[in-house]
Parts: sequence; C-alpha cells; structure tokens
Amino acid sequence: MAAGLPDMPPAFSREDLGGTLYRVCGYEQRLWEELGHLLTQWQKCSDRQQGELVEARERLGAADKDRADLEARLAALEGQKAALETRLAEAESALEGVSGRVSVLETWKEESGSGS
Repeated sequence: MAAGLPDMPPAFSREDLGGTLYRVCGYEQRLWEELGHLLTQWQKCSDRQQGELVEARERLGAADKDRADLEARLAALEGQKAALETRLAEAESALEGVSGRVSVLETWKEESGSGS
C-alpha cells in the first residue's frame, strides 16, 4: 500500500541518462501503485455507501408502510369514535324520554295521592 504521492519527479541529469530514466520509471511505477491504491479505497468506500443507501431505502420503505398502517388504524378509530358518539347521543335522547315519563308518573302519583 502506497503511503502517498511522491513530492517531485526525479531531476533530469544529462550526464546519467540511464539513471534518470530508471528513477523516472520508478517514480511512474509509484504513481501507478498509488493510483491503484486510491482507486481500491474509492471502490470500497463507494460499495459501502451503496450498501448504506440500500439499507436506508429499505428502512424508509418500512417506515412508509408503518405510517400507512397507523393512518389506517387512526381512520378506523375515528370511525369507531363517531359511532360511539352517535350511540351516546341516542342514549341521552332515550334517557331524556325516560326522564320525562318518570316526571309525569311522579306528578300523577302526587296528584293521585293528594286526591285520596
């Protein structure tokens, strides 16, 4: 694994063309090795991010499904609440009718009792 890019290419020397060529080839080889290392690291990072993206999309899909389920349950509960409110209103109405009859009976009883 390469440690980093070399600072500068080797200096050109007219007196030592063979040595200069050898150093330039070594420098080029180190550049290629570093490029290979960087590309490998980039690919690993890209693969990891792709996996994280897939997982995030799956979690988002599950959250959307949960939200839809909760909305359906809420709608059902609201329907039940409306039905219970209707039954309560009917019961209150019936209670008022019974209460009116009881009142009439009490009045009749009092009138009958005082007339005897």
